[in-house]
Amino acid sequence: FPFYLQFKGGKGFASYIGLVFAVNWKIGIILVVVGLALSFLANWIVMATLVFVICFPIYCILTKAPTITIVAALAVSLLIIYKHLNNFKKLKRGEEIGINGKPVSFLLKKESSNIE
Repeated sequence: FPFYLQFKGGKGFASYIGLVFAVNWKIGIILVVVGLALSFLANWIVMATLVFVICFPIYCILTKAPTITIVAALAVSLLIIYKHLNNFKKLKRGEEIGINGKPVSFLLKKESSNIE
């Protein structure tokens, strides 16, 4: 129950992280570090989620993990993406709240620079 979401949500993704660590704890640590680093750089809380749900199924396929592991990774990844669609829509509209507590946008906006 993440505190920044008023203790709502996060249980499904936490379970997914548990799956990743159960399959390969080293990959779990790498994805946590990369996901958190990118989340703070982009100011998107959902960035860590994207890192996990994209990278872990690819890792399972490339390492020829057991079929059940690949199917589970893909199925749960798709479910997590589906459950986060509203977050992506809010991000696109610039309504998603970032790590710093301010609204962020999916699209980077160019700032006009007036040189005098």
